[in-house]
Amino acid sequence: MGRKVSKKSAINYYKNSSAYRKMCKDLMMKYKRYGRLTGRISLKDYTDKQKEKIADFVGESVADLGSKNDVSVAKIKSAHLDSKYGDFDLAYLASEVTGISLTIDSEIGQPSKELIKETIKDEIRQLISAVRPDVLDQIIDKIYYENKYKEISLGDIYFLGNAIEKINQRAGQFDGVHFDNYIYLAVFAAEITANPYEFDEGTVLGDWLFKILALTYGDKPIGMSYMEYRDKVFVHNGILLDDIFHFMSVSHMLARSNGEINSIWSASCRNQVAWKAPLKHLLKMDLIYPELGDALILVENASVFYILSAMFNSLPIVCFHGKLRKSVWTFMDKLSEDARVYYAGDFDPEGLKMADDLKQVYGDMIDLSLMRKKYYEGSKPRTKVKPANLDLLKKIKDERLKEVADEIMETRLVGRQYNLIEMYVEHIFYRIINDL
Repeated sequence: MGRKVSKKSAINYYKNSSAYRKMCKDLMMKYKRYGRLTGRISLKDYTDKQKEKIADFVGESVADLGSKNDVSVAKIKSAHLDSKYGDFDLAYLASEVTGISLTIDSEIGQPSKELIKETIKDEIRQLISAVRPDVLDQIIDKIYYENKYKEISLGDIYFLGNAIEKINQRAGQFDGVHFDNYIYLAVFAAEITANPYEFDEGTVLGDWLFKILALTYGDKPIGMSYMEYRDKVFVHNGILLDDIFHFMSVSHMLARSNGEINSIWSASCRNQVAWKAPLKHLLKMDLIYPELGDALILVENASVFYILSAMFNSLPIVCFHGKLRKSVWTFMDKLSEDARVYYAGDFDPEGLKMADDLKQVYGDMIDLSLMRKKYYEGSKPRTKVKPANLDLLKKIKDERLKEVADEIMETRLVGRQYNLIEMYVEHIFYRIINDL
C-alpha cells in the first residue's frame, strides 16, 4: 500500500506551476461569484506553455483547448479527483495556493442577486465568445436581453457550456456533415443534462441553445419559415430534431445510395406499398426519382395521398403532411433534376405560401397547374380564413398564385384539397399519365 500524500505536497503541486497558480486564481474567482466551483475558465490570458500545461492536466489536446480558449471547471475538478491529490478538496487547495479566502462576502453566505446577475452575463459572454468571437460586441446585448437572463440559472449555463463544448468536439459540425455524424436532439440533451426534453423548443435551455447556435448559421433568410430555419440551424451543428414528424410518405419512388438502387425503395415499388421515409434515411440517399417517367405529385394531406395511391397502381406520389420541414427540403434537394413535381395543397394562406416557397426555390421543377383559380373554386371554399394569416397572402410572389391569393382576400374563404379528388383524377389521366 502506497504512502498517503500530505496536504502540503498537494498545495505545493499546484503552487509550483505558474499555469496551476493562475488556474487556482481563476477557480477562486468562480468560487467568489458562485459560492462553489462551477462554470468555465477563459484561457485567453494564458501563455502557450500554460495552455499546454492545462491541456495535459485535463486530458485534452492543445489544439482542441486552444481553439476553444476556455475549459470547463467540471473537467478541472474531474482531473483533480483522478489525481493522487483527489482526496483533498480542490476549492480548499486553490484557496491555500492563492491566499484568497473561501468566505463569501455576504451576510447569509450566498452571492448577492446583483452579483449573480453580472456573473450570468459574464458567463453568457464567454459562451458566445467561444462560438462567434468576431461579432461578440455587436450581439451580446441583443441576445442577452432577448432571452431574459433572469430566467436562466448558473446551473443552466453550466449545461449550455457543456453542450457547446460537445458540439465543437463533434466531427463535421458544419454544412455537409456526413449522416453518420448526426445525433438526435433528445439523445444529445440526455447526454448533457440526463433529461431528453431539456433542449426542446420553449424551454429555457432549448431557446438559449438555439439562439447561440444560430449565431454560427446566420440570420433567418427572408421568406424562410421559423421551423425550417430552426431545422437548418441544428443540422448545421450536426443535430437532428426528433423525426417523429420529419418524414415523407412515399409511393412508387426509387432512390440510389452508394451507386445502387436502395432495396427499401425498390421493394416498396415491387410490392406496391406506400411507406414513410424518415429524415435520417432520406439524408443517406444520393438521388431520388419516380419509378416510371419523370412526373410525380406532391400533396399536402395524408388522406389525399392514400386515396390517390390506392386508385393508381403505378402513380409516383409523395406526401409532406402539411409542413415544409427539413424532410421536404432534403427530399427536393435529392430529387432528379429531370423530375416534374405537380404540387397539390389546400387553398388557404399556409398552403399557398408553401407552394410559393417551393416554386421560388426549385423554379420550373414545380408545376402549379393544380393550384389554379379553377381548383380553388372546385375546393368548395366555405371555411373562414383566420385574419392573422392574411398577411401570408401578401408575401406570395408567383403570378399564378397571386390570382388565387387575391380571390381568397376578397372572399375571406379557404378550400380543402380533399374536395378535389375528382378533379385530381382527371388531371392525372390527361396530364400526368402521359409522362409515365
